[in-house]
Amino acid sequence: MTTKILDKYKESIDFEDLWNMFHQMLEPFGVSSVFYAFGFSKILVEEQGIMDTTWSKTTHPEDFCKKYNYKDYIELDLSAIHCFVNTTPFVWHDRNMWGKPTKEQEAFMLDAFNYKMGVGVSLPTRFNNYGAGGMGLATKDLSEKEFDEMWAKHSQEFQDICYTFDAFARDNYATQMFNLSKRELQVLTY
Repeated sequence: MTTKILDKYKESIDFEDLWNMFHQMLEPFGVSSVFYAFGFSKILVEEQGIMDTTWSKTTHPEDFCKKYNYKDYIELDLSAIHCFVNTTPFVWHDRNMWGKPTKEQEAFMLDAFNYKMGVGVSLPTRFNNYGAGGMGLATKDLSEKEFDEMWAKHSQEFQDICYTFDAFARDNYATQMFNLSKRELQVLTY
């Protein structure tokens, strides 16, 4: 399966084309929007916060992101925090995964349902020993039960699509993401 996914991604001509392919591959699973971020130093993320130390791109609804001042939105999102601390998927509507959130974090997670952003999953990513990131995948048209059924049947394929995208994007289009020369990228990822 991963080979088929990789072959498809190899057809991309630039990052935007890859980004669109990625979304198209996730549509059959009910994915309506994606937040994707990564940073080259997990330590910096822990010290300075997620949004100050990562590159990100999203197709999540603008009104939802703006309500939480984009930066605060990520700092309150338990699934985003999970992505930099853990390596397992975080199912948004599974309250057992929430642990002991602050009042602000719990309010954020509950408010997400008002924007049809309460059902989905976040997948942590790791690379080059210290690099970390993740992607949040919203499924606004699926109920919690429908998501759980989809996840039970297709989680491996779903994750293959996502993790192959992450590796391919960083390996092939990081210079476009950061506007770096190939040499600058080599130095940063050494």
